[in-house]
Amino acid sequence: MNKIVRDHYPFSKLPDDLRRGLDPTKDVRIVLEQVEAEERQIPSLEELRALRARFKEAGDDPAERIRKLRDEWDV
Repeated sequence: MNKIVRDHYPFSKLPDDLRRGLDPTKDVRIVLEQVEAEERQIPSLEELRALRARFKEAGDDPAERIRKLRDEWDV
């Protein structure tokens, strides 16, 4: 992992978004670290099925919702 440290960095050289909440009369210490990308785990088939089942239990059927909206306008 790469790391850059700058002690006594002038406040005036900081970008605006980093100046907020700091005392402009003092120097700052800058530490930059490169962050490695986190590995994303692919869910198993069982986990996906369990997730799908939770949504089905919510009773949120898009087709049914559309039918109700359509039927509101039928007179």
